[in-house]
Amino acid sequence: MFNNELFDGKYRIIDILGKGGMSTVYLAENVRLGTLWAIKEISKEQNSKIDIYVEPNILKKLNHPALPRIFDIIENDEYFYIIMDYIDGYNLNEELNRCGKFPEDTVIDWAIQICDVLIYLHSFKPNPIIYRDMKPSNIMLTKDGKIKLIDFGIAREYKLSAITDTVYIGTRGYAAPEQYGSGQTNERTDIYSLGVTLYHFLTGIGPNDPPYQIKPIRCFDQSFSKELERVIDKCTRQNPHERYQSANELLEALIAIKGVDINNYLLNRTLIRDKKEISKKKKRILNPFKLKSNGQEKISSIDELKRLFESINKNTSKVIAITGHRGSGVTSSVVNLACVAAKNDFNTIIVDMDIDYRSTNMYFNSFHEKTKKDEEINASLIRTLAKPENYMTTAFNIKNNLWLTSLGYRFYDKNLIDKFFNSLKVISMLSVLRNKFNLIIIDIPLDLLKNFREILIHIDRFGLCVSNNLYSVLSSLRNMEVVLEKEHISYINAKSKLLITKYNNRSRFHEKIFTQEKVCELITSGLSEHFTNQISSAGIIPYSQEFDLQIEKSTPVINTVKDFEEVYGNILLRLIN
Repeated sequence: MFNNELFDGKYRIIDILGKGGMSTVYLAENVRLGTLWAIKEISKEQNSKIDIYVEPNILKKLNHPALPRIFDIIENDEYFYIIMDYIDGYNLNEELNRCGKFPEDTVIDWAIQICDVLIYLHSFKPNPIIYRDMKPSNIMLTKDGKIKLIDFGIAREYKLSAITDTVYIGTRGYAAPEQYGSGQTNERTDIYSLGVTLYHFLTGIGPNDPPYQIKPIRCFDQSFSKELERVIDKCTRQNPHERYQSANELLEALIAIKGVDINNYLLNRTLIRDKKEISKKKKRILNPFKLKSNGQEKISSIDELKRLFESINKNTSKVIAITGHRGSGVTSSVVNLACVAAKNDFNTIIVDMDIDYRSTNMYFNSFHEKTKKDEEINASLIRTLAKPENYMTTAFNIKNNLWLTSLGYRFYDKNLIDKFFNSLKVISMLSVLRNKFNLIIIDIPLDLLKNFREILIHIDRFGLCVSNNLYSVLSSLRNMEVVLEKEHISYINAKSKLLITKYNNRSRFHEKIFTQEKVCELITSGLSEHFTNQISSAGIIPYSQEFDLQIEKSTPVINTVKDFEEVYGNILLRLIN
């Protein structure tokens, strides 16, 4: 492929991860950043009906922890290359060959994880994504036990207007009958393939091995549960109408085998919404148009949020970047989200990268006063970038498990800023801080991203601050178009949730109330050709005069108005998910 030269001037090829009929996947190191990536090489000369552009076009829209992120696309006259996440783990086909078969409980746990990603794909808007190639070799298991789906080479968008697929293709034995020309593939197609895959995991016998049919699993081992046998039988029916009709339905059946109530399971597992949102029958925790006045309601909601926070695994770490155009409420959001996190026992650090304004000084007077007396704290951000492992002395401890690294107003050493305030140092710092904190919240307005494009892929989630008015929507998009390349805009689009800041319940658009749903719809409506993928809101932050008093009192609004503790708590849960 590349001989001994660097690919694209920065990727050193280390090994071949896998070969298929249409592509080769290489393990590569970005020599500038020291990060590992998978590079998928696809020949343009292959005699295939498959559109090689389908996989990147689908992956760039998606944002799910079980799916690889796509970082870049490169092509020349002969080949097409996709730069994507390297998954450090085990291919389940190779593990199957090594182990022979897997225990029932393990297989059920994997199946539940796979259902989760299928639910995401099948409910994708505007067109559901049909994976079409579920099989052991396309499933990876990370070292912490998480499932990842790879190879979207034959995935397709399901369109109601289509009668049949454009191309019929799949892996023999795992592919459903309709993949061979009997109709349009849909979500039940993926359910069939998943059923065959589970059968292979449990019995160690593939669909292309004798007896060349899917037999009841208890024919091979009477210790298998009858319930799981019925699940696999229903998944693998030849007639799609006899299968589970959705991944949600299959998920419920799998969870029932484990003896867990589906509602409790979803409540604990899905932090993006609370119990009321799952049932969709009760009103939301916070009325979007008016703050609550009933004290008992506030206490109940806060207690419920606390239970949700307690259910989160504190052994993990997340990097969340809060961004937006100037004046959109970025720093206020950062401060309040961090305080909510710390209040719920997350070890949290704020990284204030806005070295032009350094606004965290205004919100944390204790930090500001310390910078006037202590030159080391005055240079906190630079010192943390230089030696992140010494964060306990380079960063400032606001209170208990809440930390801040920023610059004081009196720091002006341009040489040190030029030396340490760059992408490579930020990436290195984040790598170290991930091992020390549950949550790293970055304050970085949109205009600063032009100098830190390389760090984007190291951020788990963006919270994009936008108000519910046309100026804010247009300013957000224009800021991105001015400072970022199109692929970076698309990446932020895929990894973001909106924070509807300074929400005005009287604001109108086209004579209708400018709701958070309308903001999400408008910002992806084509005003920017690179920011068109569906986006959701993490929540609204109603306007209140209390925000203006935060700086005067040096007290975040969540500590003075309990309603806002609910607001930011819900938003934080959705960003963490």
